[in-house]
Amino acid sequence: MDFNNWNKETHIGLPKVNKNWSKNYMQTPVPYIFQDRLFVFYGTRDSKNISSISWIELDPDSFSIKKTANKPLLTKGRLGSFDDSGVIPSSIIRINNKYFLYYMGWSKGGDVASRNAGGVAELNFNKMCAERVFEGPILDRTREEPQYCAVPRVYRINSKYIMYYLGVNKWIGDYKSNDAIYEIRIATSNDGMNWKRNGTKALSLKNNEGGHYPFSVLKVQNKYIGFYSARNKTSYRKNPKNAYKIFFAESEDGIHWKEKNKIKIKNLNNSFENVMQAYPSVLKINGEHVMFYNGNDFGKYGIEVCKKVI
Repeated sequence: MDFNNWNKETHIGLPKVNKNWSKNYMQTPVPYIFQDRLFVFYGTRDSKNISSISWIELDPDSFSIKKTANKPLLTKGRLGSFDDSGVIPSSIIRINNKYFLYYMGWSKGGDVASRNAGGVAELNFNKMCAERVFEGPILDRTREEPQYCAVPRVYRINSKYIMYYLGVNKWIGDYKSNDAIYEIRIATSNDGMNWKRNGTKALSLKNNEGGHYPFSVLKVQNKYIGFYSARNKTSYRKNPKNAYKIFFAESEDGIHWKEKNKIKIKNLNNSFENVMQAYPSVLKINGEHVMFYNGNDFGKYGIEVCKKVI
Protein backbone atom coordinates (compact mmCIF):
# COMPACT_ATOMS: atom_id res chain seq x y z
CA MET A 1 0.00 0.00 0.00
CA ASP A 2 1.32 3.42 -1.01
CA PHE A 3 1.83 5.83 1.90
CA ASN A 4 4.01 8.24 -0.06
CA ASN A 5 1.32 10.60 -1.34
CA TRP A 6 -1.19 12.68 0.62
CA ASN A 7 -3.66 15.46 -0.11
CA LYS A 8 -4.07 18.46 2.18
CA GLU A 9 -7.62 18.70 3.54
CA THR A 10 -7.84 21.62 5.94
CA HIS A 11 -6.31 23.78 8.64
CA ILE A 12 -7.86 23.80 12.12
CA GLY A 13 -7.22 26.97 14.09
CA LEU A 14 -7.34 27.42 17.85
CA PRO A 15 -10.99 27.74 18.95
CA LYS A 16 -11.95 31.42 19.31
CA VAL A 17 -12.87 31.29 22.96
CA ASN A 18 -11.54 33.61 25.65
CA LYS A 19 -9.59 31.19 27.83
CA ASN A 20 -6.70 32.36 29.96
CA TRP A 21 -5.20 28.84 29.88
CA SER A 22 -5.33 28.54 26.07
CA LYS A 23 -3.89 31.58 24.30
CA ASN A 24 -1.98 29.83 21.52
CA TYR A 25 -0.69 26.48 20.23
CA MET A 26 -2.41 23.22 19.33
CA GLN A 27 0.75 21.15 19.70
CA THR A 28 1.20 17.42 19.05
CA PRO A 29 -2.34 16.46 17.97
CA VAL A 30 -3.56 13.08 19.23
CA PRO A 31 -6.77 11.95 17.46
CA TYR A 32 -8.98 9.25 18.95
CA ILE A 33 -12.37 7.79 17.99
CA PHE A 34 -14.67 7.06 20.94
CA GLN A 35 -18.14 5.69 20.22
CA ASP A 36 -18.01 6.98 16.62
CA ARG A 37 -17.03 10.46 17.80
CA LEU A 38 -13.77 11.98 16.59
CA PHE A 39 -11.75 13.78 19.25
CA VAL A 40 -8.38 15.47 18.86
CA PHE A 41 -6.32 16.22 21.96
CA TYR A 42 -3.48 18.75 21.92
CA GLY A 43 -1.15 20.85 24.05
CA THR A 44 -2.04 24.52 24.42
CA ARG A 45 -0.31 27.38 26.26
CA ASP A 46 -1.21 30.37 28.39
CA SER A 47 0.45 33.80 28.28
CA LYS A 48 3.26 32.53 30.56
CA ASN A 49 3.99 29.54 28.28
CA ILE A 50 2.51 27.00 30.72
CA SER A 51 0.97 24.16 28.71
CA SER A 52 -2.25 22.24 29.38
CA ILE A 53 -3.99 19.47 27.48
CA SER A 54 -7.19 20.45 25.70
CA TRP A 55 -9.45 18.84 23.10
CA ILE A 56 -11.90 19.41 20.29
CA GLU A 57 -14.56 17.16 18.78
CA LEU A 58 -14.59 17.18 14.99
CA ASP A 59 -17.05 16.24 12.29
CA PRO A 60 -15.43 13.09 10.81
CA ASP A 61 -16.31 14.13 7.24
CA SER A 62 -15.56 17.85 7.09
CA PHE A 63 -13.20 18.05 10.09
CA SER A 64 -15.06 21.14 11.25
CA ILE A 65 -15.19 21.74 14.99
CA LYS A 66 -18.35 20.47 16.69
CA LYS A 67 -17.43 20.96 20.33
CA THR A 68 -14.61 22.49 22.36
CA ALA A 69 -13.32 22.19 25.90
CA ASN A 70 -14.33 24.79 28.48
CA LYS A 71 -11.59 23.75 30.89
CA PRO A 72 -8.25 21.93 30.62
CA LEU A 73 -8.39 18.16 30.45
CA LEU A 74 -5.11 18.08 32.37
CA THR A 75 -2.82 20.87 33.50
CA LYS A 76 0.52 21.26 35.21
CA GLY A 77 1.45 19.20 38.26
CA ARG A 78 2.36 20.30 41.75
CA LEU A 79 5.41 22.47 42.34
CA GLY A 80 8.51 20.30 42.21
CA SER A 81 6.87 17.54 40.16
CA PHE A 82 8.26 16.44 36.81
CA ASP A 83 5.37 18.22 35.07
CA ASP A 84 5.13 21.42 37.09
CA SER A 85 5.63 23.62 34.00
CA GLY A 86 3.09 21.91 31.78
CA VAL A 87 1.79 18.85 29.96
CA ILE A 88 1.37 17.83 26.30
CA PRO A 89 -0.48 14.67 25.10
CA SER A 90 1.31 11.82 23.37
CA SER A 91 -1.12 8.87 23.05
CA ILE A 92 -4.35 7.26 24.23
CA ILE A 93 -4.97 3.54 24.63
CA ARG A 94 -7.68 1.34 26.09
CA ILE A 95 -6.50 -1.18 28.71
CA ASN A 96 -8.99 -3.46 30.52
CA ASN A 97 -11.98 -1.22 29.70
CA LYS A 98 -10.20 1.90 30.92
CA TYR A 99 -8.73 4.66 28.81
CA PHE A 100 -5.26 5.96 29.55
CA LEU A 101 -3.72 9.19 28.35
CA TYR A 102 0.07 9.13 28.14
CA TYR A 103 1.64 12.54 28.09
CA MET A 104 4.86 14.52 28.21
CA GLY A 105 5.43 16.56 31.34
CA TRP A 106 8.08 19.23 31.51
CA SER A 107 9.78 21.53 33.98
CA LYS A 108 12.02 24.52 33.45
CA GLY A 109 15.52 23.45 32.59
CA GLY A 110 18.00 26.06 33.72
CA ASP A 111 21.13 25.34 31.65
CA VAL A 112 19.02 23.53 29.03
CA ALA A 113 15.67 24.50 27.55
CA SER A 114 13.58 22.07 29.61
CA ARG A 115 13.63 18.78 31.49
CA ASN A 116 11.03 16.37 30.18
CA ALA A 117 9.55 13.03 31.24
CA GLY A 118 6.45 10.91 30.56
CA GLY A 119 3.31 10.63 32.65
CA VAL A 120 0.00 8.76 32.51
CA ALA A 121 -3.55 9.73 33.46
CA GLU A 122 -6.87 7.90 33.34
CA LEU A 123 -9.21 9.51 30.83
CA ASN A 124 -12.99 9.68 31.28
CA PHE A 125 -14.65 10.36 27.92
CA ASN A 126 -18.12 10.75 29.40
CA LYS A 127 -17.04 13.56 31.73
CA MET A 128 -14.14 14.69 29.54
CA CYS A 129 -11.69 14.83 32.40
CA ALA A 130 -8.42 13.09 33.26
CA GLU A 131 -6.77 12.19 36.55
CA ARG A 132 -3.15 11.22 37.03
CA VAL A 133 -2.64 7.54 37.82
CA PHE A 134 0.27 8.64 40.00
CA GLU A 135 2.12 11.91 40.46
CA GLY A 136 5.51 10.59 39.47
CA PRO A 137 6.65 9.88 35.91
CA ILE A 138 6.08 6.61 34.10
CA LEU A 139 9.08 7.39 31.87
CA ASP A 140 12.18 9.25 33.03
CA ARG A 141 15.97 9.16 33.16
CA THR A 142 17.74 6.05 34.38
CA ARG A 143 21.39 5.24 35.07
CA GLU A 144 21.56 3.72 31.58
CA GLU A 145 19.71 6.66 29.98
CA PRO A 146 21.01 9.76 31.79
CA GLN A 147 19.48 12.32 29.42
CA TYR A 148 15.76 12.94 29.36
CA CYS A 149 13.25 10.43 28.01
CA ALA A 150 9.72 11.56 27.17
CA VAL A 151 6.73 11.48 24.79
CA PRO A 152 5.47 7.93 25.43
CA ARG A 153 3.35 6.61 22.56
CA VAL A 154 1.85 3.25 23.49
CA TYR A 155 0.35 0.52 21.28
CA ARG A 156 -0.80 -3.08 21.70
CA ILE A 157 1.26 -5.23 19.35
CA ASN A 158 1.54 -9.03 19.38
CA SER A 159 0.13 -9.46 22.91
CA LYS A 160 2.46 -6.84 24.37
CA TYR A 161 2.34 -3.13 24.97
CA ILE A 162 5.06 -1.31 23.08
CA MET A 163 6.10 2.21 23.91
CA TYR A 164 7.91 4.38 21.37
CA TYR A 165 9.54 7.23 23.23
CA LEU A 166 11.93 10.10 22.65
CA GLY A 167 15.38 9.44 24.11
CA VAL A 168 17.98 12.21 24.18
CA ASN A 169 21.57 11.36 23.25
CA LYS A 170 23.19 14.71 24.03
CA TRP A 171 22.83 18.49 23.93
CA ILE A 172 24.67 20.77 21.52
CA GLY A 173 25.12 24.54 21.41
CA ASP A 174 25.89 27.15 24.04
CA TYR A 175 24.08 28.17 27.23
CA LYS A 176 21.62 30.55 25.59
CA SER A 177 20.92 28.43 22.52
CA ASN A 178 21.14 24.66 22.88
CA ASP A 179 19.29 21.79 21.27
CA ALA A 180 18.82 18.14 22.13
CA ILE A 181 19.83 15.34 19.78
CA TYR A 182 17.28 12.56 20.17
CA GLU A 183 15.97 9.33 18.69
CA ILE A 184 12.93 7.08 18.99
CA ARG A 185 13.55 4.21 21.42
CA ILE A 186 11.42 1.21 22.36
CA ALA A 187 10.13 -0.13 25.69
CA THR A 188 7.85 -3.13 26.33
CA SER A 189 5.28 -3.98 28.99
CA ASN A 190 2.73 -6.63 29.92
CA ASP A 191 0.32 -4.18 31.57
CA GLY A 192 1.02 -0.73 30.14
CA MET A 193 2.30 0.59 33.47
CA ASN A 194 5.55 -1.27 34.22
CA TRP A 195 8.09 -0.97 31.45
CA LYS A 196 11.29 -2.73 30.38
CA ARG A 197 13.87 -0.61 28.59
CA ASN A 198 17.20 -1.66 27.13
CA GLY A 199 17.96 1.25 24.80
CA THR A 200 16.53 -0.41 21.68
CA LYS A 201 16.24 2.10 18.82
CA ALA A 202 13.38 2.16 16.37
CA LEU A 203 15.54 3.93 13.76
CA SER A 204 19.05 5.35 13.61
CA LEU A 205 19.73 9.02 12.98
CA LYS A 206 21.41 9.92 9.73
CA ASN A 207 24.53 12.10 9.54
CA ASN A 208 22.95 15.54 9.92
CA GLU A 209 19.70 14.55 11.59
CA GLY A 210 19.05 15.98 15.03
CA GLY A 211 15.85 14.21 15.99
CA HIS A 212 13.04 11.78 15.19
CA TYR A 213 9.74 12.48 16.94
CA PRO A 214 7.14 11.07 17.58
CA PHE A 215 5.97 7.63 16.27
CA SER A 216 2.39 7.01 15.10
CA VAL A 217 1.84 3.31 14.36
CA LEU A 218 -0.83 1.59 12.27
CA LYS A 219 -1.26 -2.05 11.35
CA VAL A 220 -1.92 -2.35 7.63
CA GLN A 221 -2.48 -5.88 6.36
CA ASN A 222 0.48 -7.85 7.76
CA LYS A 223 2.79 -4.87 8.36
CA TYR A 224 3.12 -2.01 10.80
CA ILE A 225 3.55 1.49 9.42
CA GLY A 226 5.19 4.10 11.66
CA PHE A 227 4.91 7.82 10.88
CA TYR A 228 7.32 10.32 12.42
CA SER A 229 8.90 13.70 11.81
CA ALA A 230 12.63 14.30 11.45
CA ARG A 231 14.71 17.48 11.61
CA ASN A 232 18.33 18.48 11.19
CA LYS A 233 20.64 19.27 14.10
CA THR A 234 20.58 23.07 13.76
CA SER A 235 18.67 25.94 12.11
CA TYR A 236 15.49 23.90 12.01
CA ARG A 237 13.05 26.45 13.44
CA LYS A 238 12.89 28.84 10.47
CA ASN A 239 14.87 27.19 7.67
CA PRO A 240 12.61 24.91 5.57
CA LYS A 241 15.57 22.78 4.45
CA ASN A 242 16.39 21.84 8.05
CA ALA A 243 12.93 21.88 9.60
CA TYR A 244 10.75 18.92 10.55
CA LYS A 245 9.37 16.87 7.66
CA ILE A 246 7.24 13.72 7.87
CA PHE A 247 8.54 10.24 7.02
CA PHE A 248 7.29 6.69 7.39
CA ALA A 249 8.87 3.34 8.18
CA GLU A 250 7.76 -0.30 8.01
CA SER A 251 8.03 -3.23 10.42
CA GLU A 252 6.96 -6.86 10.60
CA ASP A 253 6.85 -7.01 14.40
CA GLY A 254 6.79 -3.44 15.76
CA ILE A 255 10.38 -3.76 17.02
CA HIS A 256 12.59 -3.88 13.94
CA TRP A 257 11.92 -0.94 11.61
CA LYS A 258 13.07 -0.02 8.12
CA GLU A 259 12.90 3.59 6.99
CA LYS A 260 11.01 4.08 3.73
CA ASN A 261 10.36 7.59 2.39
CA LYS A 262 9.50 11.16 3.16
CA ILE A 263 5.82 11.68 2.42
CA LYS A 264 4.57 14.17 -0.17
CA ILE A 265 1.64 16.42 0.71
CA LYS A 266 -0.08 18.21 -2.16
CA ASN A 267 -1.51 21.72 -1.72
CA LEU A 268 0.37 22.66 1.43
CA ASN A 269 -0.88 25.88 3.02
CA ASN A 270 1.93 28.44 2.72
CA SER A 271 0.52 30.47 5.60
CA PHE A 272 0.79 27.65 8.12
CA GLU A 273 3.22 24.95 6.91
CA ASN A 274 5.68 26.33 4.39
CA VAL A 275 8.56 25.78 6.83
CA MET A 276 7.78 22.63 8.81
CA GLN A 277 5.45 19.65 8.97
CA ALA A 278 5.79 17.93 12.33
CA TYR A 279 4.37 15.57 14.96
CA PRO A 280 2.10 13.33 12.82
CA SER A 281 -0.70 11.15 14.15
CA VAL A 282 -2.52 8.88 11.70
CA LEU A 283 -5.73 6.88 12.01
CA LYS A 284 -8.37 5.40 9.76
CA ILE A 285 -11.61 7.36 9.46
CA ASN A 286 -14.49 6.23 7.24
CA GLY A 287 -12.16 3.86 5.39
CA GLU A 288 -9.49 6.50 4.68
CA HIS A 289 -6.14 7.15 6.33
CA VAL A 290 -6.12 10.64 7.84
CA MET A 291 -3.07 12.43 9.24
CA PHE A 292 -3.19 15.19 11.85
CA TYR A 293 0.04 17.15 12.25
CA ASN A 294 1.52 20.53 13.09
CA GLY A 295 2.90 23.16 10.75
CA ASN A 296 5.15 26.15 11.38
CA ASP A 297 6.39 27.02 14.86
CA PHE A 298 5.49 23.61 16.29
CA GLY A 299 1.72 24.09 16.10
CA LYS A 300 1.48 27.69 17.26
CA TYR A 301 -1.17 28.39 14.61
CA GLY A 302 -3.18 25.19 14.79
CA ILE A 303 -3.49 21.66 13.41
CA GLU A 304 -3.16 20.53 9.78
CA VAL A 305 -5.11 17.63 8.26
CA CYS A 306 -4.34 15.56 5.17
CA LYS A 307 -5.58 12.29 3.65
CA LYS A 308 -3.68 9.51 1.95
CA VAL A 309 -4.17 9.46 -1.79
CA ILE A 310 -6.28 6.40 -2.68
